[in-house]
Amino acid sequence: LINLTNSVNYPAFFALDCLLSNMDNKKYGIKNLNFKDSIAHDLHMHHIWQTASEFYHQLVDNPPEEDVCACFLDTIKDEMMTNLNLIAKEIRIPDKLLSGVGVSKRYWGYFGYVGKGSSSLASLARSANGPSANNNLDLFSASIKDEKSWEEWKELMKDPYVGYHEDMAWSMAYYMFCKLN
Repeated sequence: LINLTNSVNYPAFFALDCLLSNMDNKKYGIKNLNFKDSIAHDLHMHHIWQTASEFYHQLVDNPPEEDVCACFLDTIKDEMMTNLNLIAKEIRIPDKLLSGVGVSKRYWGYFGYVGKGSSSLASLARSANGPSANNNLDLFSASIKDEKSWEEWKELMKDPYVGYHEDMAWSMAYYMFCKLN
């Protein structure tokens, strides 16, 4: 477990404190990311978690019908563990995924952390909506080093369609609500 000793209750400082408090721990965070990438990624994730938290509280105040949760959980049950396991591998063993060690076929990335030609929902949405400047960017090897690489990173992190952030946050909120209730 991680010992959280944050002195400031503000998401951005919380993320920064967690990173700075674990910067010497090679098992913390996404393997092989430089520190600037880690900061940007953690802040990006806090943004999604904050929005999901707001939506979750809306569900607590105005719960959906019981059959909504049953349907939602049944719909995603097969994909949930598969996706969580893949994300965990991308975070902990991206080098093995890129090299093909222990992978049945050439790995091109899933959520954009590794590889070009990613097959993530975001990439599928990008390709379905036509060509985009960020289709061929590679978050894993495009480390933030300077202003130019930061601009490329921001392009990669753009939502693939209007409302994507909210869709992801609502899905997360429903999942948490339905699993906890």
